[in-house]
Amino acid sequence: MEELLGLVHTTRLVVERSHVAITKELPDCRPVHLLDETLLMDFAETGGVNARARRKLLAMVRSAEEAGAAMVLVTCSSLGDAVYEVQEFVDIPVLKIDEPMAEEVVRSAHTVGILATAPSAVAGTRDLVDRVAKRTGKEIQLRPFICADAGAHLARGMEDFSRYLAEEAGKACRNVDALIVAQLSMCGLEDFIDQDVAGNIYTSLPYAVRKIKAMLD
Repeated sequence: MEELLGLVHTTRLVVERSHVAITKELPDCRPVHLLDETLLMDFAETGGVNARARRKLLAMVRSAEEAGAAMVLVTCSSLGDAVYEVQEFVDIPVLKIDEPMAEEVVRSAHTVGILATAPSAVAGTRDLVDRVAKRTGKEIQLRPFICADAGAHLARGMEDFSRYLAEEAGKACRNVDALIVAQLSMCGLEDFIDQDVAGNIYTSLPYAVRKIKAMLD
């Protein structure tokens, strides 16, 4: 029986990639996408998640639940702990896209880099890794790497953007045991990464898809 899966996004850049991954790996799931790009404006204005952003997130999650979704995947790492907060107001599971990845990174590394295009994404990922590490009793050292020129490269197109991120990831990998790619919108770098460092770079979507499959089985 086909199950409806809600995907909550804050940028259109991740819709196609997430849709392809879900339909390929989970053929019995039908993804429905809920998008509110004004949340990116909120992050830029406040540097984090405020009450307005929480209300917008809850509205999208409740909309997915009311449509009959079996669960919701939130694809924006900048929303941070707000994802856990909205769980209290719905009766279906809500999964942060980067949590399964963070669990794997904490198991396998001690010095962890966070590659991001925005400080809000670093903050959300840092809080998540700290939460997972505390839960497992492991001490993790975190280092942020901000891709300051990401906006300029994105304006030239997705391929230029992804090549730039792959180059920045390669540099960052020299200084850490593992490198987390904080935003799903950055995951196009996988197509251009140097294979010598590919094993040390963690992107969220493959881990999230496996977790969804386990939760729905």
